[in-house]
Amino acid sequence: MKVAQGRLSNGIRVVTAERTDTRAVAFHIYFGCGGRHERDEVVGVSHALEHMVFKG
Repeated sequence: MKVAQGRLSNGIRVVTAERTDTRAVAFHIYFGCGGRHERDEVVGVSHALEHMVFKG
C-alpha cells in the first residue's frame, strides 16, 4: 500500500493510501476533537454536545 502525507494551504493534514487490489473508493475524515482531547476542567463537554446535536 502506497501512503503519502501532506498539508493543505489551510493547515489541514491529509493522508492518502492507494490500494490497487480493489476498484472501490473510501473516504474518511478524522477530527482532533472529542473526549480524547478534552482538558481535565471540561471533561464530558464533547459527549454532552454530541447528545444535544444528535438527539435535540
